[in-house]
Amino acid sequence: MPVDISTLSEEERKIRIWRRDSKKGAVKQRTVEFKDYFKGDEYSKFWKM
Repeated sequence: MPVDISTLSEEERKIRIWRRDSKKGAVKQRTVEFKDYFKGDEYSKFWKM
């Protein structure tokens, strides 16, 4: 059941808002690694020299 923040004391209100906002920012950062299978020897015939 949601709590009416206006009925809480100032200190309790700050704590609840801080807890709520800290959960939103807790998104984990993922790093994506791409593997490179490019072989330049196979495509060197298309390069102009």
